[in-house]
Amino acid sequence: MCILRGTDEVGALREDLQSAWRGWFDNRKGKEPDTKLADFKTLLKWANNSKRMVHADEGPPLKLSATQIRDLHKLHYFHNQFAHYAPMFWAIEKAGLPRIVLTASETAEHLMLSYFRVRMHLSGNQIRRIERAARAVRVALG
Repeated sequence: MCILRGTDEVGALREDLQSAWRGWFDNRKGKEPDTKLADFKTLLKWANNSKRMVHADEGPPLKLSATQIRDLHKLHYFHNQFAHYAPMFWAIEKAGLPRIVLTASETAEHLMLSYFRVRMHLSGNQIRRIERAARAVRVALG
C-alpha cells in the first residue's frame, strides 16, 4: 500500500522486514532482506491508524467501522478461496454481498484518490475512470 510505504519504502512490509531493511540501509552489508508485505488484516489495520499513515496530512485518514472491516476481511477470504482453489462445495450468501462490494469500492476509491503520494502516479484519465467506476458501483448498489 503506497500510503503506508513511507519515504524508505518499507512501511507496508512485515515489521521484522522493515527493521531488517532499515538496518541494511544503514550499512549496506550482506544480502538485501526479503520484500514480503504484511498480511492483509495487518495492512488494513495500519491503514486505519492515522499514526501509521505516512504523510497523513496529505489526505483524510481511512476510517472504517467494525462492520466495514469485517466486510473487507470476508471479501479477502472469498478472494483467497477463489484464487487458491481447492475442490470443495461453495455457497455464498448473496444478501450481504452488495454491502461488502460497496465497502470495498469506497475503500479503494479513498485510498487511490485521497492521498497525493498515490494520486500523483495516476493520469487524469485514470482518475476519471476510478471516479466513474466508484460512482457506478454506488448507483448500482444504492
